[in-house]
Amino acid sequence: MIYARPVPWRALLAILVFTCAGCADRPVADVVTVTETRFIESDRTTPPDASASAWRPQALPDFWDIARRRRATQGWYRTEVTLDAAPTELWSVYLPRLCMNAAVWVNGTLVGDGGRFTEPIARNWNRPLLFTIPSRLLVAGANTVDVRLATHPAAPGFLRPFLLGPQRALQPLYARRFVAQVTVAEVVAVATLLTALMIGVVYFPRDPFGANRWFAAGVLLWGWNCADTIVRVIPVPSRLFEWSTQTAINWFAPCFVVAFHRVLDRQRPWLERLLLVHTLGGAATLALIDPSYAFFFYVAWGGVSLVIGAYLLTLIGATARTNPAGGARRLLIPSVVGLALGAHDVGAILTHGGMASVLLYPYMAPLVMLATAWTMLADLAAGLNEAERLNRELEARVREKHAELEQNYVRLRELERERAVADERDRIMRDMHDGMGGQLVSTLAMVESGRFTHEGVTVALRDALDDLRLVIDSLDPMEGDLLTILGTLRARLEPRLSRHGIRFDWRVADVPALPDLTPERVLQVLRIVQEAITNVVKHAGARTITVSTGREDVGGAPHVFVEIRDDGRGMDGHTPLGRGLANMGRRARALGAALSVESGATGTAVRLRLPVVASV
Repeated sequence: MIYARPVPWRALLAILVFTCAGCADRPVADVVTVTETRFIESDRTTPPDASASAWRPQALPDFWDIARRRRATQGWYRTEVTLDAAPTELWSVYLPRLCMNAAVWVNGTLVGDGGRFTEPIARNWNRPLLFTIPSRLLVAGANTVDVRLATHPAAPGFLRPFLLGPQRALQPLYARRFVAQVTVAEVVAVATLLTALMIGVVYFPRDPFGANRWFAAGVLLWGWNCADTIVRVIPVPSRLFEWSTQTAINWFAPCFVVAFHRVLDRQRPWLERLLLVHTLGGAATLALIDPSYAFFFYVAWGGVSLVIGAYLLTLIGATARTNPAGGARRLLIPSVVGLALGAHDVGAILTHGGMASVLLYPYMAPLVMLATAWTMLADLAAGLNEAERLNRELEARVREKHAELEQNYVRLRELERERAVADERDRIMRDMHDGMGGQLVSTLAMVESGRFTHEGVTVALRDALDDLRLVIDSLDPMEGDLLTILGTLRARLEPRLSRHGIRFDWRVADVPALPDLTPERVLQVLRIVQEAITNVVKHAGARTITVSTGREDVGGAPHVFVEIRDDGRGMDGHTPLGRGLANMGRRARALGAALSVESGATGTAVRLRLPVVASV
């Protein structure tokens, strides 16, 4: 038996906590954390003059509100870092979080950037940046660090405190955050798309209500949204790309609702129509509103998705209570955790905290995948257990039916044997009645009438005895061997013919076996041959009877022939034909064979042709 073991949710939560902890940048010795800067709105590609009057103090983290983004989408942050001595090892600048792209200048020299600053702008909102400072660029005393930040109207520009320090100290921080924010997101995105494909392949052919199709569509939409966290260079305008990813993430929850309605057989078409209006209306509104307000529309749409998620949670909880043995309980814990992660992100964004730390919604996908894998494993285990149970029942039924068949077969064999015995008994009785019985009755009548001679009675009794011997000979197992059948007849007739001065000339050749020679058919063949020989003895006055066998084709079909030829006086056209030839012809037709008689001055030849294949 195969059982589905529960998913280790504690281990899952531990992995999630460890991943989020990896995003936290702990204080490191010899590293300067920049939290106070000066800021200027400017689209210059090189650092602005220090004397520009627009410079103003700015603390980090800095979140660009709508008013600032309506005025400009680029700006510069400047800070002075004072060093007691010039570094003797390689230093770096580490930017943990920003939106959307940045470039760093140290003492008027560009040390690195995150990609293109023109539309479509490089997307580094979920990607940390680490730039190495060339040797001897930092000096003892004051050093100027400028950070150029660029965004687009639909995305909130922000910059959290960044770090300046030795490469050996900042590289591990960058690596941990890169794994947590980028590598994990890439794995999640690929795994989510594979999960959608797996659901479609496994359940699509056996999904009469379409529930798994809606579920697969929701997972696929979620996977596309995950692309927003890992794609850096996009081939379309930023507004269009963000519209597609945000629409995808806000469509997946309604897809899950429809899927659960199908699975739980909840007929709520009004709610599904409302969700359809919500998704289509939201997508249209997002495409038409001022780009400056798009981000807050994302947040509001995410709040609605939380409400839908809460509805799903109540639906799953109610189903788990009414059907504890069902699969709803498997989805209860991931639904609670996923709803908590979504609520955390919405709250963090509204308070600007999420912009400075890490968003957790990309980690909802592993919950969905684990729940899906758990469900599929449970279905597989249940299917295997059911198959094993059915196999056991089938084997038991097969054994019962086998025993019944054996009993029926034994009974059938007994019935067939009884019927064969009865048929054979009827045939023997019929043959004895038609042959020996008729002859004995005729002999008895002749004796009772007083018109008999000693020789006549002897001949009649001998004929009856010969007929009895033919019946007995036909019962021997010959297995279709015609030569053995004729040999038995020869052994019985040759001594009698010798007393009449007639010689047997035996010219038989090997012929194929005739499988259809049953005892009844053997008797017919023997009687035809015996009748032919008796006619020779009685009427031909022959000295020699020649019996020959062989093969020949008749009408293209293979046949075996038996020929009885004598050297007597033959029959002329005026000789009346007796009942013997008529009986021989009747018996030949009963065998499906052909009988021919040729007679002349040198004798008579009777030829019986038997088909090799039995006639139907």
